[in-house]
Amino acid sequence: MQLYVKFLIEVIVSAHIIPGITLFLYIVVGDNVAVSVALIIIVMAFNGASVVTSTGNPQDLAPNFAGTQIGIMNFFGSMPGFIIPAMVAEITKEKSELPEWIIIFGISGVLYIISGVVFILFGSVEIQPWNQKQDARPPSTT
Repeated sequence: MQLYVKFLIEVIVSAHIIPGITLFLYIVVGDNVAVSVALIIIVMAFNGASVVTSTGNPQDLAPNFAGTQIGIMNFFGSMPGFIIPAMVAEITKEKSELPEWIIIFGISGVLYIISGVVFILFGSVEIQPWNQKQDARPPSTT
């Protein structure tokens, strides 16, 4: 089990920390289009490792309730789909130039890194006690 946890931490670093740091490189890249495209490709390539971590973890924690956990994760995971466009619209309302987009990519980088660090510090692969199904029928008195 310890080897699996070590592997999971390495994948978390690959899936969350490296993309977060890579997004901060936009600060030094400036308006170099080729390097910007290369950076976003690197971010998305490393982000692919999140399939092993975030989406697989509910199966580790509580196999009996993995579907419910994934539903809850998808609920919260879909929120950036409407929050981020509103945030981008607000940040770029006055002007949409490089400094504004550096802020946007910086926020994204921070979120990547925070999610990775939180998982490394508090994440678990141990089956949780609430995984055990309880009998819904009341005990018989006869």
